[in-house]
Amino acid sequence: EWRTVTTTDAATQTTHLLATTLERDTLLTSATDAATVGAAREAALADDEDSRQSLAFIDAQARRLSELVRDAQRYLALDHPRRHIGQADTAAVFAAALQASGVTAAGADVSLPPAWPAVCLPDKTLRELFVILLDNALRYRHPERPLQLVLSVSLRGKRAEFRLADNGTGIAPEYRQQVLGLFTRLVPNSVPGTGMGLALAYKMVSLSGGQLQIDDGLDGGTCILFDLPLEND
Repeated sequence: EWRTVTTTDAATQTTHLLATTLERDTLLTSATDAATVGAAREAALADDEDSRQSLAFIDAQARRLSELVRDAQRYLALDHPRRHIGQADTAAVFAAALQASGVTAAGADVSLPPAWPAVCLPDKTLRELFVILLDNALRYRHPERPLQLVLSVSLRGKRAEFRLADNGTGIAPEYRQQVLGLFTRLVPNSVPGTGMGLALAYKMVSLSGGQLQIDDGLDGGTCILFDLPLEND
Protein backbone atom coordinates (compact mmCIF):
# COMPACT_ATOMS: atom_id res chain seq x y z
CA GLU A 1 0.00 0.00 0.00
CA TRP A 2 1.25 3.50 -0.86
CA ARG A 3 2.48 5.61 2.02
CA THR A 4 1.88 9.29 2.67
CA VAL A 5 5.17 11.19 2.55
CA THR A 6 5.74 14.24 4.75
CA THR A 7 8.78 16.41 5.43
CA THR A 8 9.00 17.69 9.00
CA ASP A 9 10.41 21.06 10.02
CA ALA A 10 12.63 19.31 12.55
CA ALA A 11 14.25 17.15 9.87
CA THR A 12 14.84 20.17 7.64
CA GLN A 13 16.32 22.20 10.50
CA THR A 14 18.59 19.32 11.46
CA THR A 15 19.79 18.95 7.89
CA HIS A 16 20.38 22.69 7.58
CA LEU A 17 22.43 22.71 10.78
CA LEU A 18 24.43 19.72 9.58
CA ALA A 19 25.07 21.26 6.17
CA THR A 20 26.23 24.52 7.71
CA THR A 21 28.50 22.74 10.18
CA LEU A 22 29.95 20.42 7.54
CA GLU A 23 30.57 23.29 5.13
CA ARG A 24 32.39 25.27 7.85
CA ASP A 25 34.43 22.27 8.88
CA THR A 26 35.26 21.47 5.26
CA LEU A 27 36.58 24.98 4.66
CA LEU A 28 38.60 24.97 7.86
CA THR A 29 39.95 21.50 7.21
CA SER A 30 40.91 22.25 3.62
CA ALA A 31 42.79 25.35 4.73
CA THR A 32 44.61 23.82 7.68
CA ASP A 33 45.34 20.49 6.04
CA ALA A 34 46.83 21.82 2.81
CA ALA A 35 50.34 21.77 4.25
CA THR A 36 49.74 18.37 5.81
CA VAL A 37 48.58 16.86 2.53
CA GLY A 38 51.51 18.44 0.72
CA ALA A 39 53.93 16.94 3.23
CA ALA A 40 52.23 13.57 2.92
CA ARG A 41 52.63 13.65 -0.84
CA GLU A 42 56.32 14.41 -0.48
CA ALA A 43 56.65 11.47 1.89
CA ALA A 44 54.81 9.22 -0.54
CA LEU A 45 57.36 10.02 -3.19
CA ALA A 46 59.96 8.43 -0.93
CA ASP A 47 58.41 5.03 -1.66
CA ASP A 48 56.94 4.76 1.84
CA GLU A 49 53.93 2.42 1.81
CA ASP A 50 52.55 3.75 5.11
CA SER A 51 52.67 7.32 3.77
CA ARG A 52 50.88 6.33 0.58
CA GLN A 53 48.12 4.61 2.54
CA SER A 54 47.75 7.61 4.85
CA LEU A 55 47.52 9.94 1.89
CA ALA A 56 44.90 7.76 0.21
CA PHE A 57 42.83 7.76 3.42
CA ILE A 58 43.02 11.57 3.72
CA ASP A 59 42.00 12.04 0.09
CA ALA A 60 39.07 9.61 0.42
CA GLN A 61 37.75 11.25 3.58
CA ALA A 62 38.05 14.73 2.05
CA ARG A 63 36.07 13.64 -1.00
CA ARG A 64 33.40 12.00 1.12
CA LEU A 65 33.01 15.10 3.30
CA SER A 66 32.71 17.30 0.23
CA GLU A 67 30.06 15.01 -1.26
CA LEU A 68 28.15 15.01 2.03
CA VAL A 69 28.06 18.82 2.09
CA ARG A 70 26.91 18.89 -1.54
CA ASP A 71 24.06 16.42 -0.97
CA ALA A 72 22.91 18.14 2.24
CA GLN A 73 22.73 21.43 0.34
CA ARG A 74 20.80 19.78 -2.49
CA TYR A 75 18.33 18.41 0.04
CA LEU A 76 17.79 21.83 1.59
CA ALA A 77 17.42 23.52 -1.80
CA LEU A 78 14.36 21.36 -2.48
CA ASP A 79 12.48 23.34 0.18
CA HIS A 80 12.49 26.37 -2.11
CA PRO A 81 11.03 25.13 -5.40
CA ARG A 82 10.09 27.48 -8.23
CA ARG A 83 6.68 27.09 -9.78
CA HIS A 84 7.04 25.12 -12.97
CA ILE A 85 4.81 25.56 -16.01
CA GLY A 86 5.09 23.08 -18.85
CA GLN A 87 5.94 19.43 -19.28
CA ALA A 88 9.24 17.58 -19.52
CA ASP A 89 10.14 15.25 -22.37
CA THR A 90 10.44 12.18 -20.16
CA ALA A 91 12.09 9.95 -22.76
CA ALA A 92 14.79 12.51 -23.61
CA VAL A 93 15.48 13.26 -19.95
CA PHE A 94 15.79 9.57 -19.09
CA ALA A 95 18.17 9.02 -22.02
CA ALA A 96 20.38 11.84 -20.72
CA ALA A 97 20.23 10.35 -17.21
CA LEU A 98 21.37 6.95 -18.54
CA GLN A 99 24.49 8.58 -19.95
CA ALA A 100 25.16 10.75 -16.90
CA SER A 101 24.79 7.90 -14.41
CA GLY A 102 27.23 5.61 -16.19
CA VAL A 103 24.62 2.88 -16.74
CA THR A 104 25.10 3.03 -20.52
CA ALA A 105 28.89 2.83 -20.21
CA ALA A 106 28.53 -0.15 -17.85
CA GLY A 107 26.79 -2.12 -20.60
CA ALA A 108 23.58 -2.70 -18.65
CA ASP A 109 20.59 -4.36 -20.32
CA VAL A 110 17.90 -1.66 -20.14
CA SER A 111 14.26 -2.27 -21.10
CA LEU A 112 12.21 0.87 -21.72
CA PRO A 113 8.48 1.52 -22.10
CA PRO A 114 7.01 1.83 -25.61
CA ALA A 115 5.31 5.12 -24.76
CA TRP A 116 6.43 7.96 -22.49
CA PRO A 117 4.00 10.41 -20.90
CA ALA A 118 5.23 13.98 -20.48
CA VAL A 119 5.31 14.90 -16.79
CA CYS A 120 4.96 18.29 -15.16
CA LEU A 121 8.37 18.60 -13.55
CA PRO A 122 11.41 20.75 -14.42
CA ASP A 123 13.84 18.94 -16.71
CA LYS A 124 16.65 19.44 -14.19
CA THR A 125 14.67 17.95 -11.30
CA LEU A 126 13.45 15.00 -13.38
CA ARG A 127 16.97 14.30 -14.63
CA GLU A 128 18.36 14.46 -11.11
CA LEU A 129 15.68 12.05 -9.89
CA PHE A 130 16.44 9.55 -12.66
CA VAL A 131 20.21 9.86 -12.14
CA ILE A 132 19.87 9.16 -8.41
CA LEU A 133 17.83 6.01 -9.03
CA LEU A 134 20.05 4.78 -11.87
CA ASP A 135 23.22 5.48 -9.89
CA ASN A 136 21.77 3.52 -6.97
CA ALA A 137 21.05 0.55 -9.24
CA LEU A 138 24.55 0.69 -10.72
CA ARG A 139 26.24 1.09 -7.35
CA TYR A 140 24.48 -1.93 -5.85
CA ARG A 141 24.44 -4.25 -8.85
CA HIS A 142 24.98 -7.94 -8.22
CA PRO A 143 28.66 -8.92 -8.56
CA GLU A 144 27.86 -12.23 -10.28
CA ARG A 145 25.58 -11.10 -13.11
CA PRO A 146 25.24 -8.24 -15.61
CA LEU A 147 23.02 -5.37 -14.53
CA GLN A 148 19.49 -5.51 -15.89
CA LEU A 149 16.99 -2.65 -15.61
CA VAL A 150 13.32 -2.58 -16.53
CA LEU A 151 11.42 0.71 -16.56
CA SER A 152 7.65 0.68 -16.98
CA VAL A 153 5.09 3.45 -16.69
CA SER A 154 1.31 3.56 -16.46
CA LEU A 155 -1.26 6.33 -16.11
CA ARG A 156 -3.61 6.75 -13.19
CA GLY A 157 -5.77 9.84 -13.23
CA LYS A 158 -3.52 12.89 -13.34
CA ARG A 159 -0.40 10.94 -12.34
CA ALA A 160 2.17 8.83 -14.16
CA GLU A 161 3.27 5.82 -12.14
CA PHE A 162 6.83 4.59 -12.75
CA ARG A 163 8.42 1.27 -11.80
CA LEU A 164 12.21 0.94 -12.09
CA ALA A 165 13.28 -2.63 -11.37
CA ASP A 166 16.84 -3.99 -11.24
CA ASN A 167 18.46 -7.36 -10.61
CA GLY A 168 20.98 -6.09 -8.09
CA THR A 169 21.68 -7.08 -4.51
CA GLY A 170 18.27 -5.87 -3.32
CA ILE A 171 17.08 -4.33 -0.05
CA ALA A 172 15.57 -6.51 2.66
CA PRO A 173 11.94 -5.58 3.51
CA GLU A 174 12.82 -4.57 7.06
CA TYR A 175 15.21 -1.87 5.78
CA ARG A 176 13.11 -0.41 2.96
CA GLN A 177 11.59 2.38 5.02
CA GLN A 178 14.88 3.10 6.78
CA VAL A 179 16.88 3.69 3.58
CA LEU A 180 14.53 6.48 2.55
CA GLY A 181 15.73 8.52 5.52
CA LEU A 182 18.69 10.85 5.73
CA PHE A 183 22.26 9.51 5.99
CA THR A 184 21.18 5.86 6.00
CA ARG A 185 23.62 3.32 4.57
CA LEU A 186 23.48 -0.48 4.68
CA VAL A 187 27.02 -0.93 3.38
CA PRO A 188 30.51 -0.23 4.80
CA ASN A 189 32.02 3.25 4.47
CA SER A 190 34.50 1.81 1.97
CA VAL A 191 31.62 1.77 -0.55
CA PRO A 192 31.22 5.24 -2.14
CA GLY A 193 28.13 7.24 -1.27
CA THR A 194 26.67 9.62 1.31
CA GLY A 195 23.48 7.82 2.32
CA MET A 196 21.34 10.65 0.93
CA GLY A 197 20.48 9.50 -2.60
CA LEU A 198 17.18 7.80 -1.88
CA ALA A 199 16.27 10.48 0.67
CA LEU A 200 16.67 13.09 -2.08
CA ALA A 201 14.55 11.06 -4.50
CA TYR A 202 11.94 10.51 -1.79
CA LYS A 203 11.68 14.23 -1.14
CA MET A 204 11.56 15.18 -4.83
CA VAL A 205 8.62 12.88 -5.42
CA SER A 206 6.91 14.02 -2.23
CA LEU A 207 7.15 17.69 -3.20
CA SER A 208 5.54 16.88 -6.55
CA GLY A 209 2.55 15.53 -4.65
CA GLY A 210 3.53 11.91 -5.21
CA GLN A 211 4.72 8.92 -3.25
CA LEU A 212 7.75 6.64 -3.47
CA GLN A 213 8.22 3.14 -2.13
CA ILE A 214 10.53 0.15 -2.50
CA ASP A 215 9.41 -3.29 -3.61
CA ASP A 216 10.94 -6.54 -4.87
CA GLY A 217 12.80 -6.25 -8.17
CA LEU A 218 14.20 -8.77 -10.64
CA ASP A 219 15.83 -11.94 -9.24
CA GLY A 220 16.00 -10.56 -5.72
CA GLY A 221 16.85 -7.03 -6.80
CA THR A 222 15.12 -3.75 -6.03
CA CYS A 223 12.12 -2.02 -7.58
CA ILE A 224 11.49 1.70 -7.00
CA LEU A 225 7.87 2.76 -7.47
CA PHE A 226 6.96 6.44 -7.70
CA ASP A 227 4.42 8.72 -9.31
CA LEU A 228 4.74 12.15 -10.93
CA PRO A 229 2.16 14.74 -12.09
CA LEU A 230 0.96 14.87 -15.68
CA GLU A 231 -0.16 18.47 -15.40
CA ASN A 232 0.02 21.47 -13.08
CA ASP A 233 -2.33 21.47 -10.12
